[in-house]
Amino acid sequence: MIHDIDIYRLHDTHPIPAARVTINLDADSWAWSWSATLLGRDALDAVMPDAAGTPVVLVAEIDGHVWHLLVEAWREDRSFGRRSVDVSGRGLTAWLDAPYVLPGSGASTTDLTLQQLIAAHLPNGWTLDWQAPNWLVPAGAWTWQGLTPAQAAHAAAQGVGLVLVPSRAAQTIRVQPRYQVWPWDYATVPPDLVIPDNAILGLERQATPVTQAHAVYVHGGETGGILARVRRTGTAGDRLADTAMHPLITHTDAARALGGRILADQHQQPSVRSVVMPLGGAYPLAQIGQLARIEDG
Repeated sequence: MIHDIDIYRLHDTHPIPAARVTINLDADSWAWSWSATLLGRDALDAVMPDAAGTPVVLVAEIDGHVWHLLVEAWREDRSFGRRSVDVSGRGLTAWLDAPYVLPGSGASTTDLTLQQLIAAHLPNGWTLDWQAPNWLVPAGAWTWQGLTPAQAAHAAAQGVGLVLVPSRAAQTIRVQPRYQVWPWDYATVPPDLVIPDNAILGLERQATPVTQAHAVYVHGGETGGILARVRRTGTAGDRLADTAMHPLITHTDAARALGGRILADQHQQPSVRSVVMPLGGAYPLAQIGQLARIEDG
């Protein structure tokens, strides 16, 4: 396929020639990561930070998809009359982490919903796209120490089975369950994405262990915490996973979110572990949390 790729500086649309661009995101990351090889005599000067150390923000447009990316590191290579610059960095949520903000510590001082609690870690100009269960967290139940805003929000979400999904080009973070569909329901739910056999460029399969635990105990802390036994419906719940604790387990919805996350990991997963497919035309950019059906052969 012939791709339509443009890279330029956000503040003045100055074009940045590049030979290679790689952009990554996974369910356990709260920021996009990226790297590229820039070309030309002026490539390095074009992406240097300003006098205050503020990094350049680049816009990457790939087949209609747009990312805003910070240039946080660079390495120049000059040999045999050729010059290239390898650069790397993160997406916009890097602004919520070191070195742009310092780590801090604190505690919730009023009763807040989980959504309000995570939103409180974000500065003005940032928004949450909430697509997850929500419940009340009593004052004092949530504390954090030595964490940047991004790290604190990530710790709160991950601790109860949720993930943070950063926008590609906006100061928006989506909060959603790690599993949008429980693995034991895969066969009964229409997929979000169908990957036909002729679209598979690479596929990796491996043996998977059988389902292990059917139930798990989860509990909160001393302030408003609850103890719950989470069991997969239709099972005896006699095979227990290790007990899990998080201070935000203050409601049955919280227990179900974390317990379901743990039991989903214990369930037998599909043998297909990864698939490589094209981008552009009839092939969309897959999203974190989508259910995909792979038509292998």
